Amino acid sequence: MKKKTRVMLLINHLSDGGAQRVVSLWAHFLRQKNYAVTVLTFYPREDEYDLDTHVTRANLYTSFNAYCQIPNQITTSTLLLDQYLTQHPQDIIIPFSYKPNIICAKSSKQKHTLITQTLRNSPWSIEPNFDRNLRDECIKKQGSVILQNTEQAKYFTTPEFAHVKKYIIHNPLNPAITKIKKKKYSTIKKIIAIGRLVPQKNQMMMIEAVQILRDQYNFKCQLDIYGVGPEQKKLQQAINQHKLQDQIFLRGRNNNIFQTAIKYDLFIMTSFHEGTPNALLESMGLGLPVISVNCQTGPKELVNNTINGYILDSYEPAALAKQIIQINHVDILKRIGRQARHDMKRYRQKTCTNELITCLNTLLKDYHPYD
Repeated sequence: MKKKTRVMLLINHLSDGGAQRVVSLWAHFLRQKNYAVTVLTFYPREDEYDLDTHVTRANLYTSFNAYCQIPNQITTSTLLLDQYLTQHPQDIIIPFSYKPNIICAKSSKQKHTLITQTLRNSPWSIEPNFDRNLRDECIKKQGSVILQNTEQAKYFTTPEFAHVKKYIIHNPLNPAITKIKKKKYSTIKKIIAIGRLVPQKNQMMMIEAVQILRDQYNFKCQLDIYGVGPEQKKLQQAINQHKLQDQIFLRGRNNNIFQTAIKYDLFIMTSFHEGTPNALLESMGLGLPVISVNCQTGPKELVNNTINGYILDSYEPAALAKQIIQINHVDILKRIGRQARHDMKRYRQKTCTNELITCLNTLLKDYHPYD
């Protein structure tokens, strides 16, 4: 019997974010293709994404508190990773996010294990400094990087990255979405936003836009923001300050977000930067009309402006409010919503799995471990 290829997906934790969701989906896809899959996290958390029962699940630390108590997290985590790999060798490791990428680049086991770096956000999201330089050095050292879209690839066109192999694996549409879709369209009464409550997501712009809709256009709508994070208190204070408690609600986590989302009339995203925004991709896959700010990176690859959604080139709340008013017609919302669902078929499981398998096969074929 042919030995299964051993693939490890390494990430900080398995809860909340888009990268975590992709890890859970990739683990499932790879298991279906008969790979031996391990998901290794720094620490366990509550409300983790589900994993296939045949996927091996392990942690470097027993808890988040245990991780926080370590004085030198990078060095210690690298040693723990090396210990795990000594007992559980892997053929290829795919780290997700900054610290997993760093400890893989520092690991002594890379002599015997293929490691490819990943980029889960805009490469320009980190200002030119030590962290960005370290990330780039790790990518150059490893010699390959998995990207999410063609816009990210533009960062790696300079001569210093000429030897680095770039693989684009698009974020997969959650398979559950193929069975769920928005059927009824109406004028805009309820708007949904989905994302962690962090400065990157820029939910403050949404709040101010709703105020402008009320005060300047005499237009009242409900905005529900799903997600958790450190900005919750600040956002609630802004809602209270603008006296929008009867219009804007911080809904927290939702374990049935797809069935919930199709009840809304519009999805909006105002992020300062993204990798490929899963919430936008999934909302379009459900058939929701969408408005997104044209941030780096991802929205332009998903949204064909005026055809399957709307792209804003401004971070002014007034621009968002004006766009909402302009598209507040049933025919427009139905047209772009249905077109969005059709266009997102290219991100379904089969296509993205083929991209992933092709990448792994190419990497392993060209890999020559050294002593």
